[in-house]
Amino acid sequence: MAEINLEIDEEVLPQFHSLAMDRKYRYITFKINDDKSKVIPAEQVEESTWEDFVLALPKEEPRYCFYNFEYTLSGGEGKREKVILINWVPPSLNIFGRTIYASSKKTLLSAVNYGNIAIQADDKGDLVYEEILKAVSSGGTK
Repeated sequence: MAEINLEIDEEVLPQFHSLAMDRKYRYITFKINDDKSKVIPAEQVEESTWEDFVLALPKEEPRYCFYNFEYTLSGGEGKREKVILINWVPPSLNIFGRTIYASSKKTLLSAVNYGNIAIQADDKGDLVYEEILKAVSSGGTK
């Protein structure tokens, strides 16, 4: 699939840093603007549970979501936090929309210098907490 190089809005990087470095947000979401030329901020949420985040995902609109995932290690090793990417692409999205979100993800990740855990989610059933926890704690992708 050819990469589509969209512009990245000037607010994307500062918002990502506020999440990843400053831990100001629990999650942030980005979307592609209406004329399909730029990735722009969509939402910034300071406090949320995983369940509330999943419920807040739009039913018919895709998003790039960065979530500050907190979890406790087994064996009493304490709490950890990892920023994860959820590439949210609902099944109702047309093929052009699916293609543009899939092919421009690399541009966004490069702009924010992110290379950690990426989750592809087409349905809220793909975001079961226990499955995400397995992916996060093993450092893999889902």
